[in-house]
Amino acid sequence: MGYDELYKNSNVWGAKPNAYLASVVPLIREKGRFLDLGCGQGRDAIFMWEQGFSVTAVDVSEEGIKNVIAQSKGEINAVCQNIEGFHIAPNTYTAINAWNVLQFLKKGDALRIVRSMQEGVADNGFLIISGFTVDDPAFQNQSNKDKGFFEKDELKKLFNGFKIIRYEEKVIHDQGHLGAEQPHKHGIVRLIAQKSAIK
Repeated sequence: MGYDELYKNSNVWGAKPNAYLASVVPLIREKGRFLDLGCGQGRDAIFMWEQGFSVTAVDVSEEGIKNVIAQSKGEINAVCQNIEGFHIAPNTYTAINAWNVLQFLKKGDALRIVRSMQEGVADNGFLIISGFTVDDPAFQNQSNKDKGFFEKDELKKLFNGFKIIRYEEKVIHDQGHLGAEQPHKHGIVRLIAQKSAIK
């Protein structure tokens, strides 16, 4: 079942923002521009819009983007396209979020997007990433061997020169959700990093 079908009649991920993103907001001095890559139905994008940020949300799902537009009354810049084709303008965003999306991409594209995020965030801005690791059971599928799953400490090493505010790698137990109703495990890596101002 594709995400368009899932999103058409159900709120799959709930209305609350991811906890990592919510924890970043009090650290931001001035509310600027927020970019949400792989926004899904828009829970993070809508949260940041409600906080007063200028928001751009990108996702390939037409149903997800429709929801973002409807909930924000068209005030969020909602872009329906693959995130690997979206141009991230350098030094533009106060915060950039990529939550559980990089594992769907080819590994090279995932790494390129991480670099573009690093270039696209403004000085003192924040990057929030949640991805899957090679400990995730899905990585054992041959079709996923070339996807954006991270090796141990790989994501942390990519952020050498950034201030790492929070970082964790672990295996979590998911009780199930629409599209994958049975309990299952995920190997996850999560990061909050801040870009230092150029001296």
